[in-house]
Amino acid sequence: MGSIVTLMNCIVILLMLVTVALLVFIFLMRKGKIKMKKNEDEIDYTYIKKKDVKDYIKFDAVIQAKDYMPNSNKEDGVIVMDGHNRFVAGIEVKGFNFYNASVEVQASTIAGMENLIEVFKSPIQFRQSTKKVDLEDKVRYYRHKGELLKDDLQELNLEIVRLHQKMERYSGDAEALKLYAEKEEEIKRQIVTKEWQANESKSLENYITTLVEYGALEYYQCYFFEWIFDPMLYNASELSREEIYQTACNELETVGNIYIDSLRRSSVSGRRMSKRDILEEMRAHNQPLTSRDYPFEDFWQGTMEHSMIKVEG
Repeated sequence: MGSIVTLMNCIVILLMLVTVALLVFIFLMRKGKIKMKKNEDEIDYTYIKKKDVKDYIKFDAVIQAKDYMPNSNKEDGVIVMDGHNRFVAGIEVKGFNFYNASVEVQASTIAGMENLIEVFKSPIQFRQSTKKVDLEDKVRYYRHKGELLKDDLQELNLEIVRLHQKMERYSGDAEALKLYAEKEEEIKRQIVTKEWQANESKSLENYITTLVEYGALEYYQCYFFEWIFDPMLYNASELSREEIYQTACNELETVGNIYIDSLRRSSVSGRRMSKRDILEEMRAHNQPLTSRDYPFEDFWQGTMEHSMIKVEG
């Protein structure tokens, strides 16, 4: 009995020591935080040169041509740089398998590219890149479609059950039984179709999910070309910024159409890049790591996009 009392006393003392140690630890932590807060308040940060996020942006704005060209609905994007004096546009191109083409097509393509080089009258930048394909929306689409088809199949099977109940109720009516039998055959055909659609939807969902897991890549190529506003050629003092933008958009459209037509003769299709396309490509080029790990859609829908494209100097 005495040993049990001794053991209980030891346990009580141990618990008291643990409690005291815990209270001391909490007290020291709070004291440290208060001291740290006081130290923070005493620090003078005025010597640090703080920059706005816009200071890190390499361009003045990204505009849409349709906003400055009357009677135009085109989504063509234009990068405004160097104090609203330099304007850059892009053409996204898609080629073909040159080595599998016939000798005649290869010769025509080479001649077309030689002519294209002669057409270039100002600096051209060619970019070839890969990017991770964002297929999450597709996965969700096929998953949702499969769920809807599953609901349709369940309803069709219930309809057959209800038909059988009616057929039992009107077993003596040959005309009614014939109509019910025809209706049942029609429902069965719908079931076969829906089952095929559900299997296809599931297969596509699985396939796209696999692509996402393995990091499917999309290859794309683009040309960037520019037009520079020369105040010596224009009466800059009488032109508003909107008029300068309009002139730039018209000039870039003319040059872009010439380039696209020349590319077409080389069996290469091309189209002007939109504002979204340009921002996505610039982000992939300048921030390759973050653009790889974070979908552009999040960036496009977020506030950063607005802070980037609405810089008006």
